[in-house]
Amino acid sequence: MVEIYGSWSPGLVEDESALKLIKDSGVLAGIELSSIESVPRLESEGIKFNLHNPFFRQKIGLDHSRFANELILSPETIMACKESSPPALGFHAGYEALEHKNTNTEFITNNILKNIKFLDESMDKKIIFESAPYSEFHFEKGDINAIRYISSPAFFKQVITRSSAGYLFDICHNLSSWSTKSRRKEYKGEVSDYFAEVLTVVTKETYQMHLNSPKGNYKEGIYDGHLPLKPSQKNSKLALMLAEEVLGACPNLRTVTLEITSGLKPKKHAKLLIEQAKLLEKTIL
Repeated sequence: MVEIYGSWSPGLVEDESALKLIKDSGVLAGIELSSIESVPRLESEGIKFNLHNPFFRQKIGLDHSRFANELILSPETIMACKESSPPALGFHAGYEALEHKNTNTEFITNNILKNIKFLDESMDKKIIFESAPYSEFHFEKGDINAIRYISSPAFFKQVITRSSAGYLFDICHNLSSWSTKSRRKEYKGEVSDYFAEVLTVVTKETYQMHLNSPKGNYKEGIYDGHLPLKPSQKNSKLALMLAEEVLGACPNLRTVTLEITSGLKPKKHAKLLIEQAKLLEKTIL
């Protein structure tokens, strides 16, 4: 059985009526969080949470040299990681390449492997990593060659074969990577070919999915939009089709997060998440 989580939004956890909608929805398992401040409130309301990359605000993921020290200095974060509801716990991997020129991919890969081992020894969770998108938005600040590598199936294979980690399959991240490589003539196949290559590496090691509707188009580029899914729109149809393929191919995929930035007030955001979860149940689950 696949559980659906909804994305956090400002004020959501503090809004009693919004939380009641989520709790009583029958389709949303809980809320995905990228920090621990909301954990006590959700636990007191009996709502499950999926903690994802808890040092997101500090831009610290598995590849950061300070990752383990930050966790050691924050026992409350370690506790929240252990209490996160899904059996798998996700972190960003390779995102240092988005922030710095002259990124040494071997160095950050070794950091990732070291930090996965640290997490394995610290908690009883399946550790999974989320790869970054290969997107022009990051080229000015980041290292293009490194971004190309850390968004590739070759990198995924390195991490999976050299550690105990699994994979968090972000549909739009991989779609954006294909789009950029295709338009830069670095990849000749269709998007279905690209996803098939990724799945060859991660099929049995995929435990979670991030899903939303992308923005952009084939000519100018497709990017992670964090937009609601609308089945009548081309981009949403593509995202849903790819998500269905991934769900069908990955036997250990148990958690899907609707990663949507709505800009709505808490109650309307909660209603949107419920509508989106019902859409997934109707179309691909």
